[in-house]
Amino acid sequence: MTSRLRPGGPRGRRGVVRRALLGGLATVLLVVAWTAWTAWHARHELAQARAEIASLDDRDGLTPARVDEVAQRVQQHLASADGDLGQPQWALIAALPVVGDDVGVLRDAVSAGSDLATAAVDRLSIARAALDRLQVRGGGLDLDALARLQEVLARVQPDVRAAADRLDALDTTGVSSRVAEPVESLRTRVDELQGSVDGGRTAVDVLADLLAGRRSYALVFQNSAELRSTGGLPGAWTQLRVDDGRVRVGRQGAGQDVVATAPVAPVDASFEQAFTDGVAQDFRNTNLVPDYPTAASLQRRLLARVARLDVDGVVAIDPVAVSLLMRATGPITVDGRRLDADTVVPFLLSEVYALYPDPDRQDEVFAEVVRVVFEKVTSGGLDPLQLMRQARQAIDQRRLLVWSADERTQRLIAPTPVSGALPRGQAVGVYLSDDTRAKMSYYLDVSTLARTDGCTAAGAQRYDVTLTLRSTAPADAAATLPAYVLGTPYGPKGSQAVQVVLVGPRGGRIDTPTLLGRPLPFRRARMLDRPALILGLPLGPGDALLVDATMTGPAGGRGPTDYAVTPTVRYASTLHTLPPAC
Repeated sequence: MTSRLRPGGPRGRRGVVRRALLGGLATVLLVVAWTAWTAWHARHELAQARAEIASLDDRDGLTPARVDEVAQRVQQHLASADGDLGQPQWALIAALPVVGDDVGVLRDAVSAGSDLATAAVDRLSIARAALDRLQVRGGGLDLDALARLQEVLARVQPDVRAAADRLDALDTTGVSSRVAEPVESLRTRVDELQGSVDGGRTAVDVLADLLAGRRSYALVFQNSAELRSTGGLPGAWTQLRVDDGRVRVGRQGAGQDVVATAPVAPVDASFEQAFTDGVAQDFRNTNLVPDYPTAASLQRRLLARVARLDVDGVVAIDPVAVSLLMRATGPITVDGRRLDADTVVPFLLSEVYALYPDPDRQDEVFAEVVRVVFEKVTSGGLDPLQLMRQARQAIDQRRLLVWSADERTQRLIAPTPVSGALPRGQAVGVYLSDDTRAKMSYYLDVSTLARTDGCTAAGAQRYDVTLTLRSTAPADAAATLPAYVLGTPYGPKGSQAVQVVLVGPRGGRIDTPTLLGRPLPFRRARMLDRPALILGLPLGPGDALLVDATMTGPAGGRGPTDYAVTPTVRYASTLHTLPPAC
């Protein structure tokens, strides 16, 4: 006789338990599988987002529409990854030891990036409309569109700062490289974006101030063939007349004609002692001073007294900056000669002296090139992003400088590279000027290296600065170069004399510089309460000089240090930041 199992019997209970275990195991496997899938999908979406962002590094063909499309795709990828990692099981995994740190950091990073991308997409459509209206047309900018762009940047700036703060707060110590590397990459990208947005907002705010109402500015051509501390000799100037966003070219003149019989203004006593060539009397010597606000203020006063021209500010531009802008404007024709971005620099700094022996005619050609390029910029029809990229490069290289007599506008300009100011914080610098009274700086190659080199017992940072100067002048320069280019050197024809001003950190000192280990003669000076040394270095055709200098900061002077160098024809100076050594 067959017995029946009772539902509550031992074998029945074991069956229930078995089914429960099998069901639980199946559920766990499903959860694990789903978690693995979401992990893979999240990584895939992050990789896609990074690839989209990287595509913006290719500047060719970069348009507002393309930026908008990329931003939307990045937002979609990051939102998808954020959705994957925001599921409940990931919160539990983030609480586990070992793997929890990886998951927690990744979730927070993706969330910050997703929030920023969502905010950016919302703002970009408005920015695109503003940029479309902002294009130069009919000789001017639409100030209403400029104001709209100001509003967009003012709104997106807090979003970017919030994302940067969230990412900076993430501790990747002990996190696996699989997570740390993409998080650091995202952090770097957002930091770069923050710098661009902050700089963009300042630029737009300054531009709005400069173009509002009726103003007049002096556009000064800095001739890099004869170096000055801020870039080159102020050889020619052009008046720009502004009327509510519309810009017109006015009077033009030469720097050699703007010389006063007496100083037009008092200058800092340290500059008076360091430079004895009439920086407050001769327009061409104003920027021997390595502080552009000082130089531009003197230029404004000289124009008012000698040329009877009142201006509200000064803009400086050098030939390399002109060539950069011409990458956006295209070629120009001056005096029957076709010039493009590759040929304009050698034409302005070398060929012009052989073609036009008369210095007055040379200055006219300089002014004509600047006028024609400027008129192409203001005539309209150019790609605004391309134009802004080239202008930004010129600013980053300290080749495009701006000073305003309006205190509010100058406060906006002051902390930016476009100010050309002697850095007011913890900083060191190397500034170069021609002392040949010639145009031999075209044949000067410059390289420089600065680094922090430990700390003293008192907590003062030490700096090693190396400067290499090399003459590329032909060996037969005395016979082949025009007399106006050769000038009156202290040595043989074809040589050049370079004045080097080394500026140390406020409260610090500069030790005796050396040339191949031998002490160099120098003159001590002060530059706005900073220690400075002035050297005169002769350089014959083909010669090369290697100068070493050691600087020491003030006791307790910690933190990063700015490092500035004069831009030359082939040396693209930027304002570097040296990492702290103590």
